[in-house]
Amino acid sequence: MKYTALLFFSFWSTLSYAESINLLGTWEDTNPNNHWHMEVSFNNDLNQYEGRLVKQGAGSQSVGFTIGELVWTAIPITNTNQLDEQQKLRTGTNGVSVGVNWLPGTFSLDKSTDNTLITTFAVFSRVRNIPSISSDLNIQIPNAILQTSAGVSDIWAELKFHSNDNGVFLWKLNSYGINE
Repeated sequence: MKYTALLFFSFWSTLSYAESINLLGTWEDTNPNNHWHMEVSFNNDLNQYEGRLVKQGAGSQSVGFTIGELVWTAIPITNTNQLDEQQKLRTGTNGVSVGVNWLPGTFSLDKSTDNTLITTFAVFSRVRNIPSISSDLNIQIPNAILQTSAGVSDIWAELKFHSNDNGVFLWKLNSYGINE
């Protein structure tokens, strides 16, 4: 009985940590060749996070994934900083699948943020508001992935429009920061 209580506490603690970084919502794979989106929800019956495909990328469409398909799961484990995950892998061409595999992995929640999900197989950016351009041509970018040698950051930026005498459009970085 003591062992069961320990597992329950550990499981509850993992859920609390995962919820504190808010895994729920829409995430976009940052792979430049396949910007697919998944909508993550929590399945109370199975006690797991589930990601369903809500927008195709070029690669996912080519191998035959379908909108609404379950493509990712993450299960809380006894280590409160990690989740066991599975990501679906398809092989095929021209929209026809010839093989399906679930790739197992474990990823650390402490490497992810509310805006960046770093799993065993991919880096995802939370889908938020899209960039906007005001009537004076200033640009607001609510989130973008900045990849440096130090790692991956989810940033925001504001660009101020400046024109010159040659009729060339020019924007200068007005302000920026890291999304918390």
